[in-house]
Amino acid sequence: MGVDEARTLAEATRDGDLAVLVVDDEVWIAEELALGLEDAGLAVTIATSTAAAQAALETAPEIGVVVTDIRMPGEDGLSLVRRLVMNRPEAQAIETVVMTGHATIEDAVAAVRAGAFDFVRKPFTLDEMVAVARAARSRAAAKRQAARDRAAKAVRLAAAEAAREDAQARDPLTGLPNRAGFAAHLAAVAAEAGPGADDFAVIAVDLDRFSALNEAAGSSVGDAVLRAMAERLRSAVAPGWTLGRIGSDEFAAAGPGCPDEAAALAVAERMRAAVEQPVAHPAGPLRLTASLGVAQGAGAAAPALDVAARIAGNVARHDGGGRCILFTPAMQHAAERRLTILRDLRHALGRGEISLVYQPIFRIADRRLQGFEALMRWSHPTLGRIPPAEFIAVAEDGPAILDLGAWALREAARQAAAWRRGGTGRPPYIAVNLSGRQLEGQDIPALFRDTLQQEDLPPEALVAELTETVAFGRGAAAMVGALRALGVRVALDDFGAGFSSLGILGSLQVDTVKLDRALLAHVATDARERRLLTGLAGTIHALGLHIVAEGLETEAQFAVARDAGCDAAQGWLLGRALPADAATALVVGRG
Repeated sequence: MGVDEARTLAEATRDGDLAVLVVDDEVWIAEELALGLEDAGLAVTIATSTAAAQAALETAPEIGVVVTDIRMPGEDGLSLVRRLVMNRPEAQAIETVVMTGHATIEDAVAAVRAGAFDFVRKPFTLDEMVAVARAARSRAAAKRQAARDRAAKAVRLAAAEAAREDAQARDPLTGLPNRAGFAAHLAAVAAEAGPGADDFAVIAVDLDRFSALNEAAGSSVGDAVLRAMAERLRSAVAPGWTLGRIGSDEFAAAGPGCPDEAAALAVAERMRAAVEQPVAHPAGPLRLTASLGVAQGAGAAAPALDVAARIAGNVARHDGGGRCILFTPAMQHAAERRLTILRDLRHALGRGEISLVYQPIFRIADRRLQGFEALMRWSHPTLGRIPPAEFIAVAEDGPAILDLGAWALREAARQAAAWRRGGTGRPPYIAVNLSGRQLEGQDIPALFRDTLQQEDLPPEALVAELTETVAFGRGAAAMVGALRALGVRVALDDFGAGFSSLGILGSLQVDTVKLDRALLAHVATDARERRLLTGLAGTIHALGLHIVAEGLETEAQFAVARDAGCDAAQGWLLGRALPADAATALVVGRG
């Protein structure tokens, strides 16, 4: 029985209102008994056959007790009892009292087995029947109340479960559907979409560099920004659209009304413009940008469109952010390749697929070997050689970079120790690159200390290289100080490739600055570039730092780097990255 039906019966048949139906084929007996029960305060209805009784029960839900003769023409009283007891829902419970003038033990047993509440033998006193009828009414009322209580409990439990499911599918900060809620909406859209409906679109929104804002301004400011973005994005889409917050700094919107990609892209541009409006803040307006991925197609493919939109959003983010990009099938291929790399990267070390190669670094004055930079290579069983920039970028999006970084340090230290045991005069150092994720997730000074101890190496055997991005990270200065306290030299890598600032050279106590290839690409042909390089080298030397020129490919570049005052150099002109055996041969040969 449904909840609404149970509630209706509960309102219509309260305990004290239950009536008695007297069933007897002898009318005078039925009428006399009815009068006596009515005088006792009971509501009574009369039926002179089981068919009439059934009709009365179907139209009068307030009947809670049936007093019936055991033997009547047609269907007897026991059959009626069985039907009433066995087929009656608890919320409409009826108790039956069987009466007869020819009682036997067998009749009594049969009545009990049929489910009768009591068995009364004629002749009986009115008081006796009133007492039995009242007791039967109380039993019926109790059963009905219990059924009502169960129905009410079921309603409460259903409401609580619905509230729980809604809370699980909703973001508590913005009140929007979370990833699970948004996915459920898309699944419902796909299930309900009619054939030929191809005006659906999904747009993924990733707030650019939100984590940096959240870290700098605090989580309370970050939460306020997210709430503001939720309201703006909700206003930017049509009323029939659904907006969700599917990640810490990710939103997604989906809806109809986009018959082609241009229409979907127009919605995305409105959303991008909404994000870029300044957010008021006591310290000054906050300005954000967003990377948006757009996918348009049939509503029946809504979940697939969601995946496509997020793939396009990742492309927009990797392209610099602050833009909307439409999904293309080529992006799917790239995403599948990335997924393969991410999946297989977890096992690559254990399978021996990752190796180190060593690019030599030479002193410029006499081209004498000084050290090597250790670089990772991955030979994938099906994809072949995967460029380091590709698989390291994937690794840095998760914990894999921690294992790779620690392994690279141990492997480089093992090679450095082997060269020292080989008696090659003054052994070259090996520089090892550090990732920003390592700075966040590992105790790098302890990792270097333990590795040096395990290989019985002096600290000058290793150099820690970090990029400007890592150098600007929180805790970088303390890490650099701890490494130098161990005696490990620190190099600032790729200087000039990004937002280079000479100020960082004063605040971060590194030993070496490695000039990015971009600073030397045109020095052989551009006088301004040569003057810039010379001035930069002079400033760096004034700070007491060593300079390595990276990416040298021609003798002309080498000459300019030498004349500018660079101390060392590396690049294809001087030597490509070498496997361990070839690097060992170079170390032995130069000795």
